[in-house]
Amino acid sequence: MIISTKLCKGIALLLTVVLVSGCSMFASKDESTERQKTEKKQKITRYTGEKSKALSYVYTGRKELALTFNGMGDDKMMRSLLEQLDTHKIKATFFLPGMRVAEEPNIAKDILEP
Repeated sequence: MIISTKLCKGIALLLTVVLVSGCSMFASKDESTERQKTEKKQKITRYTGEKSKALSYVYTGRKELALTFNGMGDDKMMRSLLEQLDTHKIKATFFLPGMRVAEEPNIAKDILEP
């Protein structure tokens, strides 16, 4: 199918007009943009003081535990760990590297099971 040159030029002109008018003709000024231009920019300074102390325990009247694991062991160790957590009805948070999850997706699926 051959499209005439006039039709191609007409379509190109129409698209150009639509793009140009969409960028400027119907644009309105946003108040927040104007306000940002008039306000002074606040300088952000990096905190260089002493780091906060980690809390290894907190006194409470309830029996509570927050357990986290960073990383993932081999299949045998992870199954044993998950069995022990289930036996004692302990919930835990696992931080798993994406590469290890890709290598052993079954372990990650076992962690997700209720």
